[in-house]
Parts: sequence; structure tokens; C-alpha cells
Amino acid sequence: MRIEIDSALRPARRLRKLLKEIPPEMPPEYVRQVRTQSRRLEATIHAIKLAHEGRARRLLKRLKRLRKAAGGVRDMDAMISKVMSLAGGMGGDGRNALLRLTEHMAAAREKSADELRRLMEDRGKLLRRKLKAYARRLRKADPEEPGESMAALQVLTAQLQHWPRLRADNLHEFRIQAKELRYMLQLMPGMDEHTLNAFARVKDAAGEWHDWLQLNEYAGKILDKKEDHAILRRLGKMEHEKLRAALSAANAVRQKGLAAN
Repeated sequence: MRIEIDSALRPARRLRKLLKEIPPEMPPEYVRQVRTQSRRLEATIHAIKLAHEGRARRLLKRLKRLRKAAGGVRDMDAMISKVMSLAGGMGGDGRNALLRLTEHMAAAREKSADELRRLMEDRGKLLRRKLKAYARRLRKADPEEPGESMAALQVLTAQLQHWPRLRADNLHEFRIQAKELRYMLQLMPGMDEHTLNAFARVKDAAGEWHDWLQLNEYAGKILDKKEDHAILRRLGKMEHEKLRAALSAANAVRQKGLAAN
């Protein structure tokens, strides 16, 4: 497998830039980019033979911690956005329930954002140096050498091809693996756009369902099952609808086959 070095370096460059200037308010798009670029870089490291170096393993550990911290903020942003989308179609009691839910999530979001900011301020400079060192090593790698790069791609493809029947309890993990495979395929020049778009549809549809699933579970812990039954029923309906759409997108990809060039 031939790796496109410029594509492999891109997430590291973008993440270094994000870590250089940390906004105090942690806006949603900034947090989303931190999480996305961390995930892309993890997939890139897994796709190349550098993944088995000691320094690369330590970098992966730092990236995972950053990604998970950003994920806590991003989850709240996604759920708040979903709640806001429902507000217009609810009566007075429903809107009050949504307001209470939003206030609770906003407080949780602020706490998670503070934790993310502290992590980035404490470890950001060190991580930027690690990313710079990683980029130097990557530039010295042989992009033509298949070895472990092709092996990683083939293993991930085989896992998805032989995935058990897709259900609610394994769809999210399928999405994570499919997203990682898509990131790996994007490193290959000339990759078929239809294949990449199919994986993007799975990523988006399953991600949309998972956001509603998390919101439904979160609301079940905060709202009253009797007084707020209308909004809880609405959330359950949305979750079910998004699950059907996500399963349809994922099964379509599996039926067409998962082939890596």
C-alpha cells in the first residue's frame, strides 16, 4: 500500500495548530476539530509501521486522553443541539422539560470544557513537541513499503466484513471501526470516492443515532418519567428512527463489500 505522506501529516499539523491557541470559551467547532484530528491521527499511526514504535505508542496514549476529554464536551454539544431542534414543536410542559434538561447539560458541558482546557494547558506544549517529532519520523518513512501498513488495513477490512449481524448493541463499535478504515483509505492516492462516500454515510447516520441514544439515556436520568413522559416518548421515537436509518446505511456498505485497494 502506498501512503500519501502529505495526507498522513495533515492531522498532526492541524492538531498542533489547535493546541497552539486554546480559546478560553471552548466553542463547539473547536472541540469537534480537536476530537476529529486526534481520531484521524490515531488512524494514521495505526496505518503505518510507526504504530509499533515505543514513541508512537506513547503518542497514541496521549492522543486517546485528549480525544476522550474532547469527546465529553462534544457529546454535550451534540445533545444540546438535538434538544434545541425539538423545542419548536413542544407545548408548554414539554418546553419546560427541555429547558431543565438543557440547563443540566450546559452545566455538565462547562465542567467538561474546564477539564479539557486544563488538560490542554498542562500538556499542550509537550504534545505539540511530540507531534512535531512524529512528523519528522514520518517524513523519513518509506511510503512505498507495504508491510504492516497493508496488514493493518486488511485486518480492519476483514473485521468489518465478518462483523456479526448489525444491531443496536454493536452498531456504534462498527461505526468506529468503519470510520478508522475510511481514514486509512484516505491516505491512499486515487481511492474511489464512492467507497469513501459510502463510509461517510455510515459514519454520519450511525453518529446521528448514537447522539439521540445518548440524549435519550441522559434525559431518562434527569427528567421525571410521569410528568415528562411526552418528551421522553418523543426522544425514544427519534432514537428508533435514527437507528433504522443507521442500520440501513451500514448494511448497504456491507452488502456492496468492503474492498481495500
